[in-house]
Amino acid sequence: MKILICKATDLYRFISSRFGKNEYIKNGRKRFVVINVHIDYESNDLTDYTDTHRQYCARFDYQYIQITKNLLLSALPTWSKHVAALDNVDKCDGLMIIDSDAEILETCPPFHELLNSNQPYDLFFAFGHSFRPNAGVILLRGMAKTSVLFLKTLLEEREHKIPEQDQARAGGDNGHVINLLRREEFKSKLFILGANWNNTTKPTDWDFVRHYTGPMTDFIRSKKL
Repeated sequence: MKILICKATDLYRFISSRFGKNEYIKNGRKRFVVINVHIDYESNDLTDYTDTHRQYCARFDYQYIQITKNLLLSALPTWSKHVAALDNVDKCDGLMIIDSDAEILETCPPFHELLNSNQPYDLFFAFGHSFRPNAGVILLRGMAKTSVLFLKTLLEEREHKIPEQDQARAGGDNGHVINLLRREEFKSKLFILGANWNNTTKPTDWDFVRHYTGPMTDFIRSKKL
């Protein structure tokens, strides 16, 4: 397994040079990708659990792509994960997009098994602490028209105004994700994950991923005391 640290601002050129369209399967094996955007974490003293991402990828022979420079200079760094996902989604069998403050526990099963057992669905999200889809952990089926359309639409409409009921962090992606998933073409392909795939409230014994945002930040602060 290769761990890739992507520092190119032109990700399209980078991905094309490393992963040609006919190379996503080697020796008959399927390709699954985990994407993380990791920008300014050290300088801002933010919670960093990317080591658990690498360990997860090593366990299941997934490819890890970490983005360390903003790929959309006019946007917050979080949008870069969708650029990276769009560049990979039609060249792999499935991908996970995960924030740096999300810890993948050793109990987390391989996400490709989840995709395989739920073939009618292409978009996989868990509800966050606001009881709406949370963009901190996203699973997408590779080479699926719905996945490609979702990412393209999300990026094309990132500056569109969204209804107040869907708004989240100003300038961020989560509100736009919530809004898009209300549309029938995406809603019909949406699988709602259990909270154990993206737990943002408080730790449980059943967690696969703990995402240290919202109420979960109180837990991580107590661990540091």
